[in-house]
Amino acid sequence: MLFRSWDGRTLQAFGSEHGLAEDVRIAVEPEPGVIWAGTQRGLFESRGGGPFRRVFSLSVTAGYINGIFRAPNGSWWAATEQSGIFILEGGSWRPHLRLNAVLPDVNVRHLAWRSNGDLWIATAGGLATYSGGTLDRLDLPEPPPAIASSNVLFERGGEMWVGEIGRAHV
Repeated sequence: MLFRSWDGRTLQAFGSEHGLAEDVRIAVEPEPGVIWAGTQRGLFESRGGGPFRRVFSLSVTAGYINGIFRAPNGSWWAATEQSGIFILEGGSWRPHLRLNAVLPDVNVRHLAWRSNGDLWIATAGGLATYSGGTLDRLDLPEPPPAIASSNVLFERGGEMWVGEIGRAHV
C-alpha cells in the first residue's frame, strides 16, 4: 500500500485503485476534505474523499517531494529532493526560480518561517535564510559533518533549532 489513513477506529489503505500511482512521502490537508500527497514524481490531490489525481509532475528523475509547507501569508510551498522549491500560484505549482538559482543545494529538506517573517531553508548542502529578497547561506559551527544535511527547523523562544544527520545545533 502507498498511503494509509486512520479515522480513530479503522486504518484505511490507499493505493493505485484510488489513483495513487507512486509511493507517498508526505501528505497534508490544506483545507477540510482536501488531501495532498507528495510522491516520487509529483503531487496528487483528493477532494471530498474522491480518487487521487496528479496536480503537478516532477520529471522522471526529479526525486520525491520532501515536504509541503504553508507560509505565514497562507501560500503553499513544496520542497523537493532534486528540483528545489515550488510554490502554488494562481492554482498551479511553479518552481521558485529566484530561490532555486541560489540555494546551497536543490535537495530541499525543510522550510520554516520565523516569527519575524524570515524563511529558513534546510538543504542537503547546508542552511540558508531568505529575507527582504536576499538569500544568505549560514555557516554551522565546527566540526563540519561528513555530509552536511540539514533536515528539521523550528523556532522556540526566539532561537532557531536545526537538526542534522548525527548532531543538533542551536
